[in-house]
Amino acid sequence: MRLLAKYQVVLLTLLLFSCSTALQTHAQNADLLQAQTQRADSLRYPKLKLDFPLIDVPYHKDAMLTTNGGKKSVGGFFKAYANPSMQQSLAITTDFYSALHYGIKSVFPVEGRKKNGWKRTAYGLALFGIDYAATYAPGGDGWLHEEYHRAVMTGHHINSFNDMNTFPIGSTLVSVNHIKDADLIRFKKESPYDFIRMHVAGIEGGSMLIDKLQQNNFFYKQNLPHELLYALINLNNKAYVKASADPKDVDVESDKMSKQEKGMKDRDFTGFDMTGWAYDIFRPNDPYENREKFTFISFTRIDRMPMLIGEIRFSVCNFPCFFK
Repeated sequence: MRLLAKYQVVLLTLLLFSCSTALQTHAQNADLLQAQTQRADSLRYPKLKLDFPLIDVPYHKDAMLTTNGGKKSVGGFFKAYANPSMQQSLAITTDFYSALHYGIKSVFPVEGRKKNGWKRTAYGLALFGIDYAATYAPGGDGWLHEEYHRAVMTGHHINSFNDMNTFPIGSTLVSVNHIKDADLIRFKKESPYDFIRMHVAGIEGGSMLIDKLQQNNFFYKQNLPHELLYALINLNNKAYVKASADPKDVDVESDKMSKQEKGMKDRDFTGFDMTGWAYDIFRPNDPYENREKFTFISFTRIDRMPMLIGEIRFSVCNFPCFFK
């Protein structure tokens, strides 16, 4: 599940505050990079680097079996692309933002100019608006977050659906659903440690996206304006961790989801990612079906559990500022 709208006001405020600084830094780096590139005239770099791993082995076999009812066939080979691997979904999102930011940079060529205030303003607003809208689009960072969850499940032959493919504009929470409880019971029993990773794979995907975009800018001299995207991903991830440790947020959002989810196929695979992670990291060998003893909504929902809040606070040491 991906938290999107709860902290939008805070995220928007912080991003707008950092907008001018980020753009100024980007412009200064662009001038320096341009001078360095001119000196390295023996090297040639692509104007826009796009790539996609056509096949990811052995993952592709698992994806084929997952999407094709456990059968191998030519049709199943192509069906497997409905469940991209982590590397494939990361490549799609990297290409998505690289193309978007390259287009904006081409429309608003502000580098190397000192007096172009209105163009810099339009440039910043375009970056901000498009990055914000892309959060709700297939291929965006929200989509990548969910695909990383799905890739872990696909590796254990559990099919699922990414609700980001429905363009959930304005939604507070977005789910990975169409999952059977029996599959989750089997998954926890067969591979408890992969099950634990499944919960936090979404945040992992956002961090990998930042890393990949930075690598392309550095090694291929792309010089694309990704700074605002970095801020959006990091702030949203930290806000999500904070929300997972706040009983008010967990209870309120869980109640909303309970009303929206009419049956098993509508339920998210875990609820709040970090809450489910805290539950399982302290209980790696506890059967999945034991969750029914701790919740009155469903197997796949962990809510109204005060002990989990303490476990999250104890476990998440990368975000201490939220828990003082």
